Amino acid sequence: MLELDIDILSNIPPEILEAARRVELYFARQNIKKWTLGKLQSRDETYLKDMQLAVRHEADCVEAAKERIAELERTVAAKQAKIDALMLEFCPDEMTAEQVEEWGQHQSPAQDPIAPNEAQER
Repeated sequence: MLELDIDILSNIPPEILEAARRVELYFARQNIKKWTLGKLQSRDETYLKDMQLAVRHEADCVEAAKERIAELERTVAAKQAKIDALMLEFCPDEMTAEQVEEWGQHQSPAQDPIAPNEAQER
């Protein structure tokens, strides 16, 4: 079979073989360009997806950090309120004017729920 191919090629004029070689090289170069562009495009798409994922992850982390900060602020405020209440109860003379004012700002009217027995008496 190989001999047959060689025989066929030996009967083809050299200028046609050269033209065929050029056409083959042209298409080979085009395929390489397409393959290279395809690889670059694929790489760029992968990079873009990775960056989008990283941005989403960063946004999630920022949101989680904001929630954690708000939770810590509520904890600190609750502990400060407890300290202020204890100071007001056990050593009110040692509280500064700012502490008393801060304590006052966080006070709210007490809810006076009517117990079921009291409601029947009324």
